[in-house]
Amino acid sequence: MINTKNDKRDIRDVMKKFHHDIAINDLKILYKCNAKSKLTYNSLMYLDIIGGKNGKYTASDIAKILHIEKPSVTQKLNILEKAGYIYKKQSEEDKRIFYLYVKDNEDDQVEQEFKKSDYAAEKMLRKNFSDEDVSKFFDMIEFMGDVLLKQEV
Repeated sequence: MINTKNDKRDIRDVMKKFHHDIAINDLKILYKCNAKSKLTYNSLMYLDIIGGKNGKYTASDIAKILHIEKPSVTQKLNILEKAGYIYKKQSEEDKRIFYLYVKDNEDDQVEQEFKKSDYAAEKMLRKNFSDEDVSKFFDMIEFMGDVLLKQEV
């Protein structure tokens, strides 16, 4: 266990390495599956946004969050929907609103490779750290995500 009082690492350095490692893992999976997949890294980022909070976002929400024009978001979403990666579900309260969901596609090689990668990482965490440490790590990752989302860019 790390003694945080004596840990001289900087959060920026740790986060840069973490983002670096995730990006490389993601790109390796995409390139491995590229023959069958039409996903770009940008498309993968959209799937991460939508799938991270399935049913929470609309196209307008994503445009607002990313500070880009809604037609750009709509174009990307239409491509992902046509390719079978996402679907839209109409709001029960306001029929003009459509919420976004990532499809759980067991036949998709990209999705299966990401699941394998995630499960392998979790297995290593649980092998090398106590249940308490793993739970605390999950809490910290969720906390950091919340902190980053609340920041205005």
